[in-house]
Amino acid sequence: MKCKNTIAMVLAGAMLLPSNAFAADLSQYRDFPNDWSSGALEKAVDHGLLNGSNGRIDGQGLLTRAQMAAIVSRAFGATKSASLKDYRDMLPDAWYYNDMGRAVQMKAFQGAGGLLHPDDPITREEAFVVLARAFALTDGRSASLSDFSDNGAVSSWASGSLSALVENGYVNGANGRLNPKNNITRAEFAKIITDMAASYADSSSIANQTVDGNLVVRADGASLSGVTVNGDLIIADGGDKVSLDGVKVTGRIVIRGASTEASLKNCSAGKGVLVSNPNGAASLSVSGGSVGTVTAKSDLSLSGSVSNVAITDKATLTVEKNASVGTVTVSAAGSKVTGDGKVTNVQANANNITVTSKGAKVTAGSGVSGVKAGDKAV
Repeated sequence: MKCKNTIAMVLAGAMLLPSNAFAADLSQYRDFPNDWSSGALEKAVDHGLLNGSNGRIDGQGLLTRAQMAAIVSRAFGATKSASLKDYRDMLPDAWYYNDMGRAVQMKAFQGAGGLLHPDDPITREEAFVVLARAFALTDGRSASLSDFSDNGAVSSWASGSLSALVENGYVNGANGRLNPKNNITRAEFAKIITDMAASYADSSSIANQTVDGNLVVRADGASLSGVTVNGDLIIADGGDKVSLDGVKVTGRIVIRGASTEASLKNCSAGKGVLVSNPNGAASLSVSGGSVGTVTAKSDLSLSGSVSNVAITDKATLTVEKNASVGTVTVSAAGSKVTGDGKVTNVQANANNITVTSKGAKVTAGSGVSGVKAGDKAV
């Protein structure tokens, strides 16, 4: 279902928008449109994603790769940058240098052949791939594209990402076409990203609200209580020491930040918790509630009690002292399960898995080799 930007305000004064929300003076843009794109462009400006230049918002202008990197890194509050020394088209004095570094660190942008092509217009399928990476979407089914007459024009490397966006209702095409090789305009991109990120939590304390659509938490020390999210809740790259108490999420809780801790107390997640922190290990504490399976695509330090953990990319799961996990299913070679907490079962479905958690029952799948429980081969 397509996300809508509707927020039910229950607690007076609490806001799910940046501190500068509604402060933008759109009259400063002499070319600000009055058409289908107006609402999306206004939201993008209010959310701090899009800036104009020389009195123009340039909605029909082609979005460049550097501009997209800036928008995505702003949307997720990213602060850490990757080294760009290996990219020969990146000049340190360019306006976009830091933005590109943050987008690469986020793993949303990838170069090729030592180039990032920052000034090139970005195609629709390239933009869709970047968004799928940023929002940690699982590849969709290629059959999802069959209703579009130009589905054969979609590059193989973009098919999974584009399918995911179609399946989630973020991309609908136009006149039965996806136009994957066309360059995307600033207005078109504003529409998609404001659909994908319906609201932002930039306040320190938010309570008793309902959000229709995905909610991005990008504030350090944010505390959410009694909030219902009809979509995904994303603890963004810039979100640390985030506390959720009695929060109900119909979709996923996605953790891209929380290098210090994300605390989930009496929370529910209809589609589980996904940990994918590009900056290193995330720290997660779970008590009460029903969050489903915690899927680790990056290193995770876990406190509290969780029934099921799935390690799908090479990662180290550290179960802290006094924490407990029922079953850990490992499908990524070279992963580790460690820590002083209690792990009941480990199902190793990939090679070279190491388990040092004492007392864990370790089972190797058929044809799997190199699995160790302590110093013993399994």
